[in-house]
Amino acid sequence: AHVTIGHRLSNGKKRPFFRWLRVQSYLDRIALHSVRQRDIAAHELGIPADRLALVPYQVDASFWQPQPVPEERLVCSAGLEHRDYPTLFRAVEGLDTQAVIGAASYWSHQRNTAADAVPPENVSVGAFDYVALRQLYARAAIVVVPLADVDFQAGVTTILEAMAMGKPVVVTHTA
Repeated sequence: AHVTIGHRLSNGKKRPFFRWLRVQSYLDRIALHSVRQRDIAAHELGIPADRLALVPYQVDASFWQPQPVPEERLVCSAGLEHRDYPTLFRAVEGLDTQAVIGAASYWSHQRNTAADAVPPENVSVGAFDYVALRQLYARAAIVVVPLADVDFQAGVTTILEAMAMGKPVVVTHTA
């Protein structure tokens, strides 16, 4: 059997492979991580529904779990995939709280939008390994995931990690 992950099939560079070359005829199953991408695959690219499998993202809930540390008056965010950090900067500027942004990713090749604007004095931007990121989430009162409008599951890893740690999460509405 030939199975592939269909990450963001809506990308303009991928559409011709399905529309014109009909590569799906050589694939037994395409695993998709979001309902929106499954709908695009079926309705816009014409891939038969029986060749599509919805496999939602997940995180290691044994690692990403509440930690015995005091919660602080802290807003945090993490990741790079289609983030809108300049909007987060404007939202927290002047608030009586600190914000820490882990604007990094082991996987994403997106540009760091936190570098596009000067952060306010109450915001610090850095990069964290998994243990340090878990500690950041543990200390935070809330996790914010500011997203650009996208049609796939950008930000889902940060969302799931924070939820697994029992943190309230605020996320930008996207397609």
